[in-house]
Amino acid sequence: MPRSLRITLLYAVPDTTAGRLDYLTVRWTDSVDPNAASNNIYRSTVSGGPYTFITNIPNGVQVFVDYEVTPGVTYYYALKEVDNTGAESAFSVEQSGKAPGGAS
Repeated sequence: MPRSLRITLLYAVPDTTAGRLDYLTVRWTDSVDPNAASNNIYRSTVSGGPYTFITNIPNGVQVFVDYEVTPGVTYYYALKEVDNTGAESAFSVEQSGKAPGGAS
């Protein structure tokens, strides 16, 4: 089973070109495991889950922009590495971020 990954940076930055302020960017470091194929990204509004699967990102891509957030809400993210047989690792360390906007 592949090792767990850690989200190394989670932040929100206004996207003035799209006129959007409501998104979070999740970044991580890929595994060095030669069997690693991709990463499954999960999200929750509760620390510790339960998490909902969002998307699968191929290995080599280390960023995901989550536009499906509500301003002012804190989201908790975790990753699972997927190997070339489709097996998932355990969840990574959870990281959180508050979507910009909404009540402070």
